[in-house]
Amino acid sequence: MEAFLTALCKAPSYKGLQPWHCFIFENRENPEKKQLILCARTDLEDRIEQLVVEKDLPEKEEMEMLEYVASLSHRAHWSKHQLYLAFGYALASVHDSHIKWSEDFDVGSLHIPFYMIPTITVEWMITEQLPSAHTFLKSDLISTIHPGEHVGTFVPRMRYRHITPIHRRKIKKNED
Repeated sequence: MEAFLTALCKAPSYKGLQPWHCFIFENRENPEKKQLILCARTDLEDRIEQLVVEKDLPEKEEMEMLEYVASLSHRAHWSKHQLYLAFGYALASVHDSHIKWSEDFDVGSLHIPFYMIPTITVEWMITEQLPSAHTFLKSDLISTIHPGEHVGTFVPRMRYRHITPIHRRKIKKNED
């Protein structure tokens, strides 16, 4: 979990504003189980002020950031978008961990400040044996192309790429 939290703290965002916050809830009956609530922040002016003080930013940059934030028509949506980018960045750092995340949860009994919007919940189980996650081959996810090549010119390696596995088995059975 430490790698996840470190990556979340280092995740890039607009001008380093990082408009999110993470609450860690520990289960007293089962200390191996933790729940993270990732919230998008809407107190962006306060966040800018904090950033200016901590990083000693010039006034010009502060004004630019304030103007940008003022121009946002949906600051909550913008903050959530920034959080999802950070969440993806953090997930990439812990791809082998046993976590389950959701956007559907109830935080009614949690006293979260009004300017933080609960967006993602992560259940973290610390286990010795990690389940193996299915991942595609690197060659299925990344292709190299050269100037002048058309992206659609490569040929799939599998014979029935467009057919579902069950349908593929039926076709093979009929061919025999």
